[in-house]
Amino acid sequence: MQVDEDIRKKANKYFFVKVLFNAALMIIGAVIISIFLTQMQHQTALLKQRKNNEQSLSDAISVLENNSSDAKDLSILFHDGNQDMLDDLKELFNSGLFDHLAFADNKTRSEAFADIVERSGVDYLFVMYNDGTVAVSPIESLTGQNLVSEGYLSSNNLTMLLEGTKKVSGSVVPVLETNSYGSFYFYSLPYNYNGRTFTLVLGANSEDLDIQINSLTDVSIVLSRAVVGNNGFLFAVNRNDNTFLFYENGREILTGKNALEAGLSETALKDGYSGVQVINGTRY
Repeated sequence: MQVDEDIRKKANKYFFVKVLFNAALMIIGAVIISIFLTQMQHQTALLKQRKNNEQSLSDAISVLENNSSDAKDLSILFHDGNQDMLDDLKELFNSGLFDHLAFADNKTRSEAFADIVERSGVDYLFVMYNDGTVAVSPIESLTGQNLVSEGYLSSNNLTMLLEGTKKVSGSVVPVLETNSYGSFYFYSLPYNYNGRTFTLVLGANSEDLDIQINSLTDVSIVLSRAVVGNNGFLFAVNRNDNTFLFYENGREILTGKNALEAGLSETALKDGYSGVQVINGTRY
């Protein structure tokens, strides 16, 4: 019958439309799910990267803090060790050496002191009168000369040495002198002999300590060794002048350049900042 045929066609058409509709829904649903999963993966990757970045930054800060503490300990050991040498020299004098030197000629005195300097590894060793005149020196020509006049010490540093570099508290406060011969830490200790007070003076090249401390506290050394995932890197900015203390990313080296002029914003330099910045034309 014609009516049955019409009903069948309508039913088929309805079924076909429903199938297409359901298929469209499935496709749309799949696309939405795919987009959602992609976004979730992206967010997860970002969160993971952020966590890795924060951990790398935290590790670097921890290393710098520990190194700073180690540098202070190293400095104390260095200064205490040099001051202890003067204590040892004082004991050596008390054992009879100073009696021998008191009646020896200048050449013999200088040779004895030169031997002590060579064995101890220090740079200078003097017995000094209270006006800064040298009583005994490993350099014979300095005997009887004034250390200020000869350019070894400034008058202010001489005054501090005469006061002694080992304080009542037991702490050692060396005198740093930069002269035409270099930069030196000087240490002093009063010494009494036959009712007269002398000052024992020892000098050590400051570079010996500076090199070791620099290897511990140099930000560039610590950051260059840091490991950051996904080809990331750490850099540091000097907040006094906004220059990069350290910035090396492959062949791109911006150390010493102005960070703000390179594209970094003031906001990025605030504690706790997290976001996207453009540095030298590259988004990070």
